[in-house]
Amino acid sequence: MVSFRALYPQGTDLKRVAQAIAKISDEATLKASQEGAVLWAFSPDKTVLGLFKFEPSAFDEYTVDGDVGLNFSASELYKVARRATRNDAVILHYESGFTGLSVELQDKKTSFSRSFTVTAMETSEAEIREIDLRPTARIVMTADDLAVLIADVKTVGDIVELIAREDSLIVRSSAEEKEYTWTMKAGSPLQEISVESETKASYSAKSLFSSLKPIVGLAESITIEYATDYPLKISVSSSGPEQILIYIAPVQG
Repeated sequence: MVSFRALYPQGTDLKRVAQAIAKISDEATLKASQEGAVLWAFSPDKTVLGLFKFEPSAFDEYTVDGDVGLNFSASELYKVARRATRNDAVILHYESGFTGLSVELQDKKTSFSRSFTVTAMETSEAEIREIDLRPTARIVMTADDLAVLIADVKTVGDIVELIAREDSLIVRSSAEEKEYTWTMKAGSPLQEISVESETKASYSAKSLFSSLKPIVGLAESITIEYATDYPLKISVSSSGPEQILIYIAPVQG
């Protein structure tokens, strides 16, 4: 017998997280323990992994009895979460024997609530290992600059190439009769850049845009780490006790 109940105070923020998960995959996994809650999703082709970590302090209320592992419908969770307004808190509740994950939207001013059930099933395989990377380039930029970057490359081509050199990150994308280049330097606009050796890799512009667009509004800054022809690790830094990590596999440029 296991149980889990968590009250997340910002419904609109959870909406962004649910959207990002649903953009990666229709199915996702939740693990809740005394250490907090983690949600993750792999894209069907295994090229994108999203990890969304919440410490217990991220919730106004958080109780868990035993380690809870659930496979749930990410698309259904997003359909419910998108109904949340800025006045709504979100209560997630599950107990053994439930037919699914209970999601309640509660108006913080009136206490009026609406309850939904998201398809979910207990799993004993609710473990995820972060990808072990040995990056040779680390870049920190504002969320606004990343938002501009991913929107720019999406309008040009299917692939974006990242080239990190000493004090600059060169972003390139091209297609028939179209070409895009943005040379981002330390302090203009990069907040930080550290490069051990010239680092090159190419990634899907669509994967970057779809997985990052929903969550850039939650971030204060974005950290990008990668090595030549290795997965891209994107860490979203916010002022709260939440952590978001996105991994994107490289493609042939």
